[in-house]
Amino acid sequence: MRLSRILIASIALSALATPATAQKMRVAVLSFTGPQGVRAQAEVVRALRKQADIVQASAWEAAARRLFAVSRSADDVAAVAKELQVKVVVTGGVKREGAWVLSLSVRNGLSGKSIEKLRYPLRGPRIDPPILRRLADEIGSAAIRAAEASAGMPDDPGEGTEAALPPGAKSENEDPLAGEAENQKKADGPQIERPSWSPYVDASVGLFLFRRDFTFEQANSPQFHSTAASGLRLDLTAFPLAFLGTRPGDLYNGLTGIGVGVTFDYLFWPDSKPCFRGTSGNCDPTDERYATREYRLEAGLRWHWNLLNKATLPDLQVSLQYGLHSFTVQKRSNGQAVGPPDVGYSYISLGLGTRIPFADWIGLLAAFHFHGLLDGGSVQGPTEYGAGGGYGLRAQIGLEARPWHGLTVRAVAFYERFGLSFNGTSMPPATKSTTGGATDQYVGAVFSVGYVY
Repeated sequence: MRLSRILIASIALSALATPATAQKMRVAVLSFTGPQGVRAQAEVVRALRKQADIVQASAWEAAARRLFAVSRSADDVAAVAKELQVKVVVTGGVKREGAWVLSLSVRNGLSGKSIEKLRYPLRGPRIDPPILRRLADEIGSAAIRAAEASAGMPDDPGEGTEAALPPGAKSENEDPLAGEAENQKKADGPQIERPSWSPYVDASVGLFLFRRDFTFEQANSPQFHSTAASGLRLDLTAFPLAFLGTRPGDLYNGLTGIGVGVTFDYLFWPDSKPCFRGTSGNCDPTDERYATREYRLEAGLRWHWNLLNKATLPDLQVSLQYGLHSFTVQKRSNGQAVGPPDVGYSYISLGLGTRIPFADWIGLLAAFHFHGLLDGGSVQGPTEYGAGGGYGLRAQIGLEARPWHGLTVRAVAFYERFGLSFNGTSMPPATKSTTGGATDQYVGAVFSVGYVY
């Protein structure tokens, strides 16, 4: 069946060539919109190339600008097609209409009107190879029917009844607002399908798995070493300018990625269990239990930019956020600490990252964040180790997949480190003679599921 379709299309397309000049029918395949639109456009060009003379999309766009016919209305398409002597014009794209669909319109060049509409339901934003093969089978015969639709039509659209009206007159069937609406569309610029990398919202919920090590440089100071623990992450980012993604151009591409977001982490620690040094020198456990709490909040500006406006090319990701990070252990009834002093980091975080796609539905994530520490909390208080400075950094790498529509799954490994320094003026007597600092380290992974729209 497939072979017979190809043979019929080839014979018919060959018959359309002018015998005297042996010229092929001229076909324009305009730029397709949406995710994987470039892939579908390339398949159409490949299927028609042997039987037709393909007019490059760049040549069409140049002629359209010269004629001020940049929309894809029937009148504008017909004007450009006449200029380039094009018989058939193919437009299309991948879009979501409840479900994802690849939609093509095969138009007659003389009238600019759609003669054939081809629609292929998709399971997601990507186009599977069977759909591309089916498209290659059917596009040839559709182009033939679109070209044959011009039979009996005047070469000059001005020879028809409608064009014979006096200059400035309008047909009684013409909408008086149509011209104004069309002019407004031209002024606003051509509209395209909002690309997949320009979402309005990116929301997810995730599970933490991690461990923490807090160590002082000073000898005989309390330490904190944990086994694996878990936590919960909630993340939300909104991009209010995503609607600009329907307009082509690097400026709009950059503006669509401006957003604001917030991330909240709550870590589930078991109760802390202090020990005491026995006569053997070992740290013997006690029956004491003290509640341990930790959370983190980061919020601020987040921006992403698709470098070359293509779903298969990397995104640049930048963030500027304010962060709070608190870790506390319940005190004894007399106010004595049972472990390391509490920390309450506040910082300004600058992040730089990227998403590198392997395909349109899966990609690599990588990012680095530097925290400019504003305060370390009570550990740098006058009753603890004394005032000082500090810094923080976080590095992460992982995978992101979008298996169905906007459903997004991420797995990210990370390493985070806070470095603290103290002036030694308020240190406990055992370490007061030595100035130094402390290191607070986290290592783990976050597994999240969310939706991008």
